[in-house]
Amino acid sequence: MKLGQGYNTYVQQTCVEDAVTITPQEPGGSEGVKKSYDAVLIEDYNQLTRSLQISGSAAISGWGASLEIDTTFLNRTEFETSDITYQVLVQGKKQTDASSKVEFNWYEPSDAHEKYGDRYIADFITGGTFFARISIKAGKKHKTEEIKASAKLAFSCFKVGASVTTEVESAMKTISQHSGTNITMHSEGSRKHIRGTPENLLALKRKADDALLGQYEKLPNFKDQFKPMNYSYATQKSWEIFDTFSRYVFFEDMIEKVPINKFVNGAETRRALLNSRIDEMVKIQAKVLSVKADPTTVNEPGEFQDADSFRLRILVYIFPVQCLNSATYTRFSLKVFDFSAMLGTTLISFGLLSGFEETGPIQFSTSGEHVSN
Repeated sequence: MKLGQGYNTYVQQTCVEDAVTITPQEPGGSEGVKKSYDAVLIEDYNQLTRSLQISGSAAISGWGASLEIDTTFLNRTEFETSDITYQVLVQGKKQTDASSKVEFNWYEPSDAHEKYGDRYIADFITGGTFFARISIKAGKKHKTEEIKASAKLAFSCFKVGASVTTEVESAMKTISQHSGTNITMHSEGSRKHIRGTPENLLALKRKADDALLGQYEKLPNFKDQFKPMNYSYATQKSWEIFDTFSRYVFFEDMIEKVPINKFVNGAETRRALLNSRIDEMVKIQAKVLSVKADPTTVNEPGEFQDADSFRLRILVYIFPVQCLNSATYTRFSLKVFDFSAMLGTTLISFGLLSGFEETGPIQFSTSGEHVSN
């Protein structure tokens, strides 16, 4: 990424290097670095994804390929299976104050939109933007509320002017003793993943650069050589398709955690579902590329299957068991999964009901079964 380089804001990818020639003049005064700290309880996966400085379309197009898209940070499986998730943001920004001479360079390409994008990199904001996702899973369910209270106190130190008090240290110790904690860190252009307790966050310090984008139309020598795309509406809509895409990423773990003997036709069915999942993800990425070429098509339906239908397709190919509340007196029956590895299901535990005069105690056929959410 360099000054004057073309840029596509929809997929957030750089284009031709010398779209604009920028000649910096002597810089004027500059402000000091402004730092901000924040810690937020993340209660919804969309809240996590939208907090990053990327668009949904950029996440889809760069998934598994671009260093700018940290797939570990956006791991939906880990989010869905955690009891508590916090995000810490540490941000420092300093924008240089400089006037520059700018000049548009026209290369007469066959596809100007692909060559130039819709913006160019006009300047950089130097400083740092750092994210950390902390996923906490209680060792015992009855400790969940205590851990939540400790987490609220522990993450209060991530505010401007806040310090690590003895109460904060005690809260961190409680989290460490009664839960498993996974810390995933993200900064632009790099990936790092560690495991540990929240104390590790106190030492985090990373640097990054943010780009300031300029409009071609405002350049003095731009003579309407092409009409840059307007991606503002398409970018807002991209989060809808990213939600579907992230669920397809989640489906890989969902399928692989089901024992092979629980599938109709065993390994053959599992393999077919995994391959179909990949096919649908490719279709979603194709939809993003089509909108990149023509943002007015953003509301046209893609060729991929919606995530709810695909999830149902997975469930249909898994053997359920019939659950009866009593072998002699049936008050209800339902189909359930009799194994604990099924992601996206809820565990229902059955017990004994005594003192029922007509039939005696009701004895359930199982101590714990999983039903689909």
